[in-house]
Amino acid sequence: MDMAITWTVPEILFDDPGIFTRNQLLNSVDGEVLMPMYYTPQGYAHYASHYSVVKRSRDGGKTFTEENPMTVAGEFLL
Repeated sequence: MDMAITWTVPEILFDDPGIFTRNQLLNSVDGEVLMPMYYTPQGYAHYASHYSVVKRSRDGGKTFTEENPMTVAGEFLL
């Protein structure tokens, strides 16, 4: 690691419509990478369709799976 002197080419991790990061990446004690995400599938104004999930990586961030939703669409997350 060179303290961010050099960078790799950026890559798109998730191309789902209306998906945003909810918080910073979290490293679990067992080595998993957790990424809180927020979906706005019908756009920002349609609050009833918004929900949050956690993307989980067990291989250091190379691949991610989506865990069960943390909330249910229609709970009006802000």
